[in-house]
Amino acid sequence: MTPICQEIYRAGIKIMIIDRPIEGDDYTVFYGGDNAQGGRNAAKYLGDRLKGRGQIAILRSYVGIPIDVLRYEGFMEVLKKSYPGIKVLVVGDGEFNQEAGRKAMSNILPAYPKIDAIYTQDDEAAVGALTEIRSARRKDIQFITGFGGSKTAYALMSVKDPLYGASMSYLPAMGGRAVALAKQILLGAKFEKNIIEPTVVVTADNVAKYVNDGY
Repeated sequence: MTPICQEIYRAGIKIMIIDRPIEGDDYTVFYGGDNAQGGRNAAKYLGDRLKGRGQIAILRSYVGIPIDVLRYEGFMEVLKKSYPGIKVLVVGDGEFNQEAGRKAMSNILPAYPKIDAIYTQDDEAAVGALTEIRSARRKDIQFITGFGGSKTAYALMSVKDPLYGASMSYLPAMGGRAVALAKQILLGAKFEKNIIEPTVVVTADNVAKYVNDGY
């Protein structure tokens, strides 16, 4: 999308980027969730649950795209700084879907007989990975975390699935707020070029508050 957005912006047309950043700053306004903070939140959640020690796997999402880099670098920043006793065994790519998550996990599990937890950068990929973990009857993995706020993940947490630990979520209401902002921009209102919504850590303890906001 980056070259398409650049062409529109450079032609003098206002363009709003929602949710997924492009490379560079050729846009009128970006409205999205705080993916770097979500990664940092995930590292704290995972590090605290493992009490600072353990071995983990990571499933990224289309390695190298902006949203993937933000979620990964935020996670690694906190992991290295605050939880040096946690070792990253392997990094796979769960893309943004269940099939890719399951396939990535099917390659990882046979190679690593002891994994304590998994940080996954997308809820649907996490659900796929969880399916493969259960299919392989692995008992060493204590929990998995996701990212985004999918209804599938929220449903698992709602029934207190013991393996689905948390989702680093920012909520879809920002889509409606972005439409309202677009109207104000067209009417000449002042605005920030980058508007970032905070993320929340959704677990079985608070999912009831967010369950109707899943995508």
